[in-house]
Order: sequence, then C-alpha cells, then structure tokens
Amino acid sequence: MREFDEIFFIRVFFRILVVFTGIAVLFFLFFEINDSVVFQNGEILAENPQLDVKAPFEAIPEFIFVKEGENVKAGDTLMILLNEQLRRDFKGTETLVRSLRATDSTVNGLIRNAHDRVQNLKRERELTNRTYEDRKEQFANQLNSVKQKVELNKDQLYSVALEKLMIDSTLYKQQVISKLEMTNSYDNFSRYKGTLLESELTHKQAQSGAASLDNDFLWSQNALDLRVIDIQQRMNELNQQKSQTSKDLENMIRSLNYMREQIKKQFIIAQMDGQVQNLFNVKFSQNFVAKDQLLLSVVPSQDKFYARVMVPQRDMRYVKIGQQAHLKVEAYNFFTKGILVGRVAYVPESKPKEDFFVNVEIPGKTPFDLKAGYTLRGEIIIERMKLYRFIAKKLFRKLETQAAPTQPVASP
Repeated sequence: MREFDEIFFIRVFFRILVVFTGIAVLFFLFFEINDSVVFQNGEILAENPQLDVKAPFEAIPEFIFVKEGENVKAGDTLMILLNEQLRRDFKGTETLVRSLRATDSTVNGLIRNAHDRVQNLKRERELTNRTYEDRKEQFANQLNSVKQKVELNKDQLYSVALEKLMIDSTLYKQQVISKLEMTNSYDNFSRYKGTLLESELTHKQAQSGAASLDNDFLWSQNALDLRVIDIQQRMNELNQQKSQTSKDLENMIRSLNYMREQIKKQFIIAQMDGQVQNLFNVKFSQNFVAKDQLLLSVVPSQDKFYARVMVPQRDMRYVKIGQQAHLKVEAYNFFTKGILVGRVAYVPESKPKEDFFVNVEIPGKTPFDLKAGYTLRGEIIIERMKLYRFIAKKLFRKLETQAAPTQPVASP
C-alpha cells in the first residue's frame, strides 16, 4: 500500500510538472510584452508660457487699466507709458524730416533749372555758330567782290588812265594838245587813282570786318563755354548737396520710423487671454520704471502642455513619431492618480546642442492638474513582441553593451 501511494504521488507530480512546463512553454512562445525605452529625466512644458511684459524704455506709467488678478483678453490695453523725451525727439525729428524734404525739393529744382540753362546755352551756341557761318559767307562774298573791283580799278588805272596820261604828256610836250586837254587827262588819271584807293580801303575794311567777326565769334563761344562750365560746376555742387541731403533724409526717416515704433510701445496691449499678475503698482514703488523692468505678467487662462524627455543616445534609434509613451509625474503618486498616456510628436534628426530629447504630446484632458516645470519619468513603447523575442533582445543588447570598447575621453 505504501509503495502504491509513492508511485501515485510521483505520477501526479510528474503530470503537474508536465502541465506546468507546457503552460510555461506556451506562455514563452505566445505571450506578448511591451518592448520600451525607459527614461528617467523629463519635464512638463507649456505651449503658451507665461508672458512677462517689460518696459521697452525708461518711462512713467501714465495710466494703468487693470488690477492684480484681473482677467484680460487679447487686444485689451493694459497700461500706457509716458516718455516726454521720446515724444520731444519724435517731434524734433518730424520737423527735421520736413526741413530736409523741403531742402531736397529746392535742390532738385535748382538742378533742373541749371540743366535747362545748360541746354539753353548749348542751343545759343549752335545758333551763334550758324549766324557766324552765315556772316562769314557774306564777308567772303564781299571780299571777293571788293577784290575783283580793286583788280578792275588797277587795270583801268594802269591800262587806260596812266597810258593816256603818258601819251597826252608826250603830245603836250610836242605842243600837239593844249594845256586844258593835258589837265583833263591828269584829272582823269587822278579820278581813277582815287577810285582805286577807295576800293582798296573798302577791301581792307572788309578784311578787318572778317577778322573782327572771327574774334567776336571766338570770344562769344569762349564766354558761352565758360558759362556752361560754371553752371556744370554748380550742378556738381548741387548734386553733392543732394546726395548728402538724401543720405541725411534717409537716416532721419529711419530714425523717425524707429521712434514711431517706440511710441507705439507706450501702449501695453495684451497678446493673449489670461490673468494679470506681478502688476507694477505706483502706490508701493517709485513712479518711474527703468528699461527692461517688469511691468506685469499675463498667465494664460487655458494652456496646453507637452512633455520633453531625455532619451539615452543608444536608444534613440528605436524611437519613432507616433509611438505611445507612459509618463509618471513626480508630483503625484501614480499608484493613486495613474499615469499619463501620450504620443511621441517630435524626434530630432540630428543631435541638438544639448542631450537627445523627444517631445511627447499630452492629451487635453488629464486625471490631475498639470503645471509647467513638473518633472517626470517613464517609458516609450517601441513595439509589442513575443516573450522569447523580448528576452533574446534584452540579452543581445546587454552583450552588445558589455562588448562595446570603452573610448578614452581626450583631455582638453
């Protein structure tokens, strides 16, 4: 009987062991488990962080339209600053811009007038040149006419009058002709000689007139050229003045636009819906704010959060956009409050300036309130795989880590 009980017990134990082994084998072959990348460092960040409004310049808060803790909407005027020096500089710059524009317009008018005068002088020079050519041609014709007349008078004097006078003189000596006829012959010679002298005088006067015409023409051309040179020199001076005035005007307009933008900054306007905090209060501080001094803060009334988690470099190759992430917020006990389930929204393609990180999108509704700055830890689910594959992967990864050579860090 005792031997039978021992055999029965061994058979039962062996059957239980076979069943357990079969269950273990089935569990090992078909049970699926999450393969994940674990991270220890992460932080909750706000998509619309608190907006701190600082003074753009030294000023006096002239009007404050809100109170501490008051809710405001985007576009509401929160405060008006006063900077008298800025306003005076703006008005002075406006006056200077108007003056420079008037000066620029005057210089442009003077340049146009000078250009017109140069064109008029050039036309006058052309007209004088044509007049000179016409008069020169007239003098040339007159000289030819007078020269022909002189030649004719010479021929008449020497060929006719002088020859007749010599003949009459011979005849008079021979007492062939009377003294009266001799006197008439001499008078005739004197008349031809006077005509020749008059024609020669006229020829000399014509030559003198032609020379005077050339001198007058050269003088007038030189005078016109000098006037053109003077006007062109004046135009160069005006162009230099215009260039300097244009530069000054451009700089002043740039300064005016800058001051206009600065004046717009006197009106402190809410950029988003939220609640006013850290309000500058004239009752408890000096009625004067320095540049970059905090005026107020606007905390968003509704904000959306996301998580930025630091992932080890060796695990970055497994992380993909859209993978599920389990986040455990350190501010809450995840056994009672639960965990946050998000999705990977951003994976950097290359190493950032700091460590490798991944942005995780958090759903709008959460089981507890979030605040920017909360730290967290958790895991990113890479994939679901069979248990045997999971164990094999972990073993190979561990062997890979142990087999990796340690690279010495070069000292700087």
